[in-house]
Amino acid sequence: QLSRFVAEMRERLGMGLIERTAAWDRLIASLTDGRVVAFVADQDARGRGVFVPFFGRLASTHRAPALLALRSGAPFFVGGAPADRAAPL
Repeated sequence: QLSRFVAEMRERLGMGLIERTAAWDRLIASLTDGRVVAFVADQDARGRGVFVPFFGRLASTHRAPALLALRSGAPFFVGGAPADRAAPL
C-alpha cells in the first residue's frame, strides 16, 4: 500500500520514476527535453563508484549524475537534508 501511495503522490505532483531498464536513454531524453532529474544518492557505490572527499573522508559515490550533466549539458546541483535539525549539514 505504501508503494502505491507514493506512486500516486508522485503522479499527482507531475513526477515519475525511471526504472533501471533503459534508464540511461530515458534520463538523457528527459534532460534534453528540459525536465528536472533527481537522484537519491545515499547509497555506497562500493567498487563501482568513484572515491571523493566527503566531510574529510573518502567516500564511494555513483558516477551517473555527473556523467549525465556532462553528456547532456544540464546543470548539476547537490543538496542535502539532515534527519535532525540540530545535526550540521
